Amino acid sequence: MSVESIVNIITSIIVCVATVVSVVIAVIAIKQAKIQMELSNKNNLFSNRVKGYLIIKGLLNLYNQNKKDIEKGKEDKIYFEVDCLFYGLINNSYLENMGTVIEEPLHNPEHKNFLTLLEKLKNEAEKMRFLFENKIGIYARSFILKYAEVLMKLYQYKILIIKMREYSTTYPMVDIKKAAEDMNEIENRKELFKAFEKLSEEYKLLNNYDFETKIIEEIKLN
Repeated sequence: MSVESIVNIITSIIVCVATVVSVVIAVIAIKQAKIQMELSNKNNLFSNRVKGYLIIKGLLNLYNQNKKDIEKGKEDKIYFEVDCLFYGLINNSYLENMGTVIEEPLHNPEHKNFLTLLEKLKNEAEKMRFLFENKIGIYARSFILKYAEVLMKLYQYKILIIKMREYSTTYPMVDIKKAAEDMNEIENRKELFKAFEKLSEEYKLLNNYDFETKIIEEIKLN
């Protein structure tokens, strides 16, 4: 066998070995990338679940703090407590920036900010059914949406009270009760109280399901 043939054979062997090594390195790199991606996805899921848990826990705490006002029997009169309850239901760092809207509900910047924050809260609600399995995500989503609905109804009712007061001061013969009658206040109040009832029902569902225990267990299993 000539020297040239031997060189060609050695060259072919080296090329084959290099090719195999390249393939092995590529396979290892793909597996490592896959493992890294799975780990990253797992970490992201854990972070998002913890964030979701903190949001729902914060809302449940606020509900508990204002439970008496939400669930108590409603009197047949104008609900002037609207400001107090609104502030009570946003009394944490996640919702506190909504507070300016109840002071100036007809002022555009505050109104826009409130709607933006409310939409953000609703978006967090929709994420719950994708973050948590079984009934956990369903119940969490429903509770947050009902919570957002109560905030909106309180805001709308506050606007109604402002308009009733303006109406009663414009016409000397009209007091606040007459303004309420003329502006269909009772129907708006019924809608507000109905929102209270829906939120209360969702709260009871969460309690009966032992929600907090189950959601913490699911986070730990991640």
